[in-house]
Amino acid sequence: MKTGKCFRQVSTRTAAPVLLTVLALGFQSVNSNAQFTLAPGDNSSVVVNPSGGNLVQDWTIDGVNILNSSSGGFQGLYYQVGSSVPTPIQSGIGALSSTGPTVIGDTATLNTTYSTAGNPFSLQTVYTLTGGTPGSGNSDLTEVVNVKNTQATALSFHFYQYAKFTVPNSTVSLQTSVYRGNSLYTLAQVAGGISLSEYVDGSLNPGAQEGSVNPSLVALTTTPGFGLPGPAVNVSGSGSTWLLEWDVNIPANGTFILSKDIYATVPVSPVPEPGTFSLLSFGLLGFGAFSFYRRRFAR
Repeated sequence: MKTGKCFRQVSTRTAAPVLLTVLALGFQSVNSNAQFTLAPGDNSSVVVNPSGGNLVQDWTIDGVNILNSSSGGFQGLYYQVGSSVPTPIQSGIGALSSTGPTVIGDTATLNTTYSTAGNPFSLQTVYTLTGGTPGSGNSDLTEVVNVKNTQATALSFHFYQYAKFTVPNSTVSLQTSVYRGNSLYTLAQVAGGISLSEYVDGSLNPGAQEGSVNPSLVALTTTPGFGLPGPAVNVSGSGSTWLLEWDVNIPANGTFILSKDIYATVPVSPVPEPGTFSLLSFGLLGFGAFSFYRRRFAR
């Protein structure tokens, strides 16, 4: 459904700390085959491939890979101008430059920018991975997208996120929250103890207009003027794949900013405390001594 909305340049509470951090650093050009691993040094890591459609892959939390590229898992960002065919981020946008990954405390940040002279817009994406304490099973991935209309007329712009998580026996539920300014939540609950919750901040940013569970990636990437049929209100289904769509009219020299967050938890095996190890060792020694003397006196 192409019902674009008009947005002025905005800022977000989520985006500001990240943008201020990365803008203080110098940009560098990126090899066309470059990919980056965000690893804050705690319990998680994730791979971002900005030259391959801004793919996010191999998000590993305490040894559990919930975006396993070997099994076809990834999250990809796509765009469409007017009624063209949606294409991956970078295709046709321009040269890619980046800063990072930069590790500060328990967070790792990557900033990528696509821009070239003569293109009607530039696009910046900022990824921030925040890990949890080793063994906690928790990790958080924040993504901020900034689209700048560089022309003197309005830009009809459509933005898509396709996510395919490699988690078994899951169900996805898309829900719109009215009190958050038409924000969109996506919830994937997995029987094996893995849970995902994606929150699109709609208080200062636009929530997705449409959403779909188990969408066709082929249809997305081959259909001119692609658009989902209706609003994402209480859409659900089995599986761990979903598609979100934003339809916006960016005013002349205006900016569209999108901020979203994915929080994941995975099951972890409990690690015995040092005291537990001591008690266990003492118990084993006592049992061994008892068995030795019992055999000795039984002779």
